[in-house]
Amino acid sequence: MNRITAVIAKLQKTGKKAFIPFITAGYPDIKKTAALVQSLDRAGAALIELGMPFSDPLADGPAIQESSFEAIQSGTTPDMVFECIRKIRLWSTIPIILFTYSNLIISKGIDTFMELLTDSGGDGLIIPDVPLEESTPFIHSAHMHHIKMIQLISPLTHPKRMKRIESVSDDFVYCVSTTGVTGERSELFKQIQLYLKTVRETLNKPFMVGFGISTPEDAKKIAQLADGIVVGSALISRIKQHKNSDTLSDEIYHFATEIVNGISTI
Repeated sequence: MNRITAVIAKLQKTGKKAFIPFITAGYPDIKKTAALVQSLDRAGAALIELGMPFSDPLADGPAIQESSFEAIQSGTTPDMVFECIRKIRLWSTIPIILFTYSNLIISKGIDTFMELLTDSGGDGLIIPDVPLEESTPFIHSAHMHHIKMIQLISPLTHPKRMKRIESVSDDFVYCVSTTGVTGERSELFKQIQLYLKTVRETLNKPFMVGFGISTPEDAKKIAQLADGIVVGSALISRIKQHKNSDTLSDEIYHFATEIVNGISTI
């Protein structure tokens, strides 16, 4: 059984909420990426969302764009990301979902990319710039290589289209909290309550909410309305603050633990 499928099934059975952290592979460097995953795993993350650095990350806000740029500047390549996943697999079974853009997949060849992801130990894939109508080749190849494809919906997605997207999203649906790019936002909870109510009434599969969750308080409030939360920009901002410190992994562990402890009491 795919690791994502197993974890989501366990969460649904126990009623627990999922904490899914996003970090950029290669930021602050590729060696520290593996150490950060270890800290997040130890803190109680359900899955890891690992961003593959790309030169034009249109769905990402300033913090993640900067981290992607720095990772590329330091020499991080897609092959290095696959090797990083392979090293993580030496000590961890946490599901890893790769977040990447279609250009990086197409430049390798769709089937070759999926094969590399499987061989490295990756479990899932999110491609934010591929709409439903163009997703079939990617989904077909992913499934041929035992990779789960996670699809996105947003506040602009009509309920009928939500159902269509749900039908091709494996295990869960990624629910983008607001329109626009990733990034920390104030008063997020007030803005999205009605939207998440619509999502809950429309979808049968679990859904995870991401984009804009910046504090443990946000995470706890939003997790009450969803099956889990994705935290990216807030983590990247903390990595930036401590990237030159020997305490980086500890700082990320403590921040992640605070989020996990908060949502575990729901």
